[in-house]
Amino acid sequence: KLYAIDHGLCFHADDKLRTVIWDFAGHSIPEELLALLSAAESWSATLEPYLSPEEITALQRRAQKLLAKKIFPRPPQDRRAFPYPPI
Repeated sequence: KLYAIDHGLCFHADDKLRTVIWDFAGHSIPEELLALLSAAESWSATLEPYLSPEEITALQRRAQKLLAKKIFPRPPQDRRAFPYPPI
């Protein structure tokens, strides 16, 4: 399988608007996804050729937040929760 992702958005160290399906906001994250997230600490060696240390740390931090809350994130209240302008 081949997957395409927007590296500059998905793995950026800064907090950016990440496109999600807001229909899942506030719902529990399935256990099988949480299990994958729990391995985030071990991703460093695999990701080092592709991401900066700051990006890896930010990714691991986001994974830890999801593991702690165990729910899909809700839209941010301090900014627009969707890309703008619409295409």
